Amino acid sequence: MKQSITKTKLVTNQRNSLILDFLFYTGIRVGELVNIRHCDYQNNSLKIFGKGNKIRYIPIPDFLEKYFNGSSDYLFKTWKGKTMSEQAV
Repeated sequence: MKQSITKTKLVTNQRNSLILDFLFYTGIRVGELVNIRHCDYQNNSLKIFGKGNKIRYIPIPDFLEKYFNGSSDYLFKTWKGKTMSEQAV
């Protein structure tokens, strides 16, 4: 049986693939991932707010840089446009 791919499903699959890339190539925690905003990216590094309100800077591979557009919005959202929870990831 052939399965049709809807636009929503395609966008969700792309987002999920990007989530896995971020987790693998940066080594950040899921709780840190869901709080990434576009404006946290500066000078080829990502500002991460970790445990105990500690701030650290993570270098970002070149192929992930294109996903930051400079807005203050969250990078990862649900298909309804809301911020993702750790459980959703």
